[in-house]
Amino acid sequence: MRSPDPNQQILRGIVMSYSARAMEQGTTQDRRLARLSQLLKTLREATEVSALLEATVPFLNREMGYALVWFGLYQSAEDCLLGYEGASPGHKRPLHQERYRLENGSLLEQVFVQRRPLHVPNLGQERQAGKWQAIAQNIGIQGALLFPIHYLDVCYGLVLLGVPEWGMTPQANDIAALSMLCGQLGVALHQVETLKRTRQQKRPEDPLLRLLDQLRTLPSLEAQLQCVLDETHQFIGANRTLIYWLDRPTRTFRPRLARQTQGNSAGVNLAASECERLYQWLKGDRILSISDTDSALQAEISSYLQAQLRVRSLMAAPLGIGENLLGFILVAGVAPHLWSDEEKRYLQGVGQLSTLIAPLAQIDQTIGVGQADQAAIAQLGAAVRQLQDWKNALQDTANYLFQRLGIERLLLVQHQANTASFPIVFQHQADRRKLLNGPLTHLSDLDQILLDDHADGLVIEDWPSDLRLLRWRSQLGDKASVKSLMVCAAMPGYLETGLLIATSEQSRSWSGQDLALVRDLSRQVATLLHQRSLEADMSQLKELHRSLRWGLGALQQETDPERIDRLGVQAIAQLLQAPWVALLDWSARDGKVRFEATHTSDSSWVLAEGLSLDPLTEPLLRLLLRSPGPLVQSVEDLAISTRQWLRFPQLRQVLLLSLVDPTSEVSLGAVLIGDSRRYPWAERSLEFAQLLVQQLAWSRRSVRRILHLQTRQGQLEQLNWYKQFCGERFQLDFSTALNRIQETDGTSLSLSSCQVLKNLNEQVQVMGDVFRQEQWSVQIREQTTPLIRLLKQAKQQLDPVISARQLWCQFHWSEVQQLQIQGDWLKLAGILQSVLVAACDRCLLGGRIDIWCRAQPDQMLEFSITDNGILDPLLLSALQPDADSTDPILQGIWEVNPGLSLRLSQTLLTQLGGNLELLALDDGRTMSRVMIPGLHE
Repeated sequence: MRSPDPNQQILRGIVMSYSARAMEQGTTQDRRLARLSQLLKTLREATEVSALLEATVPFLNREMGYALVWFGLYQSAEDCLLGYEGASPGHKRPLHQERYRLENGSLLEQVFVQRRPLHVPNLGQERQAGKWQAIAQNIGIQGALLFPIHYLDVCYGLVLLGVPEWGMTPQANDIAALSMLCGQLGVALHQVETLKRTRQQKRPEDPLLRLLDQLRTLPSLEAQLQCVLDETHQFIGANRTLIYWLDRPTRTFRPRLARQTQGNSAGVNLAASECERLYQWLKGDRILSISDTDSALQAEISSYLQAQLRVRSLMAAPLGIGENLLGFILVAGVAPHLWSDEEKRYLQGVGQLSTLIAPLAQIDQTIGVGQADQAAIAQLGAAVRQLQDWKNALQDTANYLFQRLGIERLLLVQHQANTASFPIVFQHQADRRKLLNGPLTHLSDLDQILLDDHADGLVIEDWPSDLRLLRWRSQLGDKASVKSLMVCAAMPGYLETGLLIATSEQSRSWSGQDLALVRDLSRQVATLLHQRSLEADMSQLKELHRSLRWGLGALQQETDPERIDRLGVQAIAQLLQAPWVALLDWSARDGKVRFEATHTSDSSWVLAEGLSLDPLTEPLLRLLLRSPGPLVQSVEDLAISTRQWLRFPQLRQVLLLSLVDPTSEVSLGAVLIGDSRRYPWAERSLEFAQLLVQQLAWSRRSVRRILHLQTRQGQLEQLNWYKQFCGERFQLDFSTALNRIQETDGTSLSLSSCQVLKNLNEQVQVMGDVFRQEQWSVQIREQTTPLIRLLKQAKQQLDPVISARQLWCQFHWSEVQQLQIQGDWLKLAGILQSVLVAACDRCLLGGRIDIWCRAQPDQMLEFSITDNGILDPLLLSALQPDADSTDPILQGIWEVNPGLSLRLSQTLLTQLGGNLELLALDDGRTMSRVMIPGLHE
């Protein structure tokens, strides 16, 4: 038999040895997994931290083989790790129940923040291990593994595992087991923490329900408040619990009930005037929360309460809402405390519950006061509605208010629109107080909006520290020592109906019932004040109507222009009660402003002599020309250049009314009114003043127009008489001379001379007919005349003018020279000559004129005269068919040539059935177009 090979035997032994070891490791691994599974189940069921750690340590020590097992659990309040020892060599207890600070850069801080495992080869040689470096050297630990314990993003601590060997490297199976174990530990710690918070959480519903049951059986308000105090002190567990009650006359919070854990439970008075922000905060129905770490208020309230109460943290909830604030309930602590939401909700619920029970406890007293208030309101209302003895009724009401509210002064004022002030209709004051003189000054726009918004009344409890109704401060606050007041409108939103004002000389609060009483009384006097307003308006209207009627009558009857101006400014000054009124006129063609008339009741209102203004450059007048209606300007708004000439010491505002011609809508001037008052003019007064200004403008225009026409008529009558006389004399002398020539021997005269005499005789006959038939009025005569005669005669009369001005003139009449004109040829010849002469006069020296003569339909003859002269734009406007006959500028054009002759020719040609118009052509030339009727073959 062959002997076995020694190498094979050695190899077989090695294989058997590895197989046995693998079987042993597999058995150990299975056993570890089974124990790990049992441990995870235990962790899921545990509810205490100690139980979790006690169940985990044996597994890590025995099954995982770690000689050192130490747990560090995070304490958020102190930002540190609290040590829990599980196992250590030699049964020593390193860092057990000790707090380990998480220092920056340390190993424990890295694992805690990063939530990732960390392997340390030799813990005793690691400088970043902190205290653990010395402990590891002392207990003989080298290799270490730090594993975090966390749930989601929250890290609850870590576990430190150590062995005596250097460079411990955990296997993958160990890492997996530790991950599952620490993960379950994180879940279990999260559950324990949640359960702990749930057990510690306060439930405000339970004590509030108990309070509701207890309060129903208690007989008095004092007992009910004491019950609320005890339950609050027990639930919140603060050092001090107090109920403060508001003393309204002094606006002071006084302690009514108090309870304290140790020592004296008495509180201190809190004056609202010393911390107005606290008072307003409570009136706004907001809970107060102050602590060293969380403050919802500003430093003013926080420092005041902490100094007065000597506490570090407090909460307060108001009892009552707004003007019905009764006080507040307060809990305070001598140490810093972060108040929970449950505590805030409970205290707010207690405050609201107390708000409900307090009025119920005082209901009998409230009913009695309310009945007395209603009686006073009804008594005043009856007296006011009858409008009899209303002053005595107001006196009785004031006495009742003085006793009921403890006030020192009652005022009834009514807004006056024209002065914007508040005259005092009625006032009553306590003994040894002086009456207020004069009306209350006008309010700012912001204060008027404030009164309109407070329909139920405006309450000011501490006026010296309040900016509302600031313009009344000097009259009421300084002179009458008013520090608190209530203001109620007779009709909400209408200040002109009046205001009832109740005042006190002390800073105090007012209840909602107090405000309702004053408000209801103010409603009762609304009828009285409305009646007074109607009477005042009627009186003012009568005065305005009287002034207007006198002014209109005086202006309509006067025929002297200068006296009309004086009467006009006098009537306007009387209507508006103005100290100075002036009439400005700029209708003259020189473009300057003239002061036609002024009226003043004070010698200090006098303008400087020699004043000259330009309406196109003066800022005030330019603004008037752009303004569609009356222009009101305060003296501060006037330009510097205007204030230099409008220099009156008492001047506060000016009013300008445009002097518009009613027929042409053209501004011919203005009425300037100066006033020493700052309040605006009433709208009705301005309307009446505008009527007077319109009548003044119409009277000025009518009288001046009539005088101008009368003067012009007289001049024309004189001229016509004189020319008639000269013409008749010339015609008589000329006829006599012709007769003498004809009586001589005609044989000595040539044929041409005979023809001249014949023509002269015909002209003399024509002149005789004109003098006899058209002595005082124009008569139209129908005559048939060859057109060529009219044209030649016009050319013959125009030749001297053309030669004198060296003009180039061309007549174009070839197509119409065989036609005839049916009409008054003498007048047509004069019209044609006037148009041709005006065209020649326009042309410059050496200019050009073209005369076109054309036949038009309907037996009309057209003369088109074009020239290259310069046409006056005003002359062109004056000859338009729609030209304004009342325009003074155009009237000046019509009074002198060429406007006079062309206007007369245009009017006469229209009577003859023709037409005359002037046109400005695009090429710069001017065309005179004459249409003559009566053309026939």
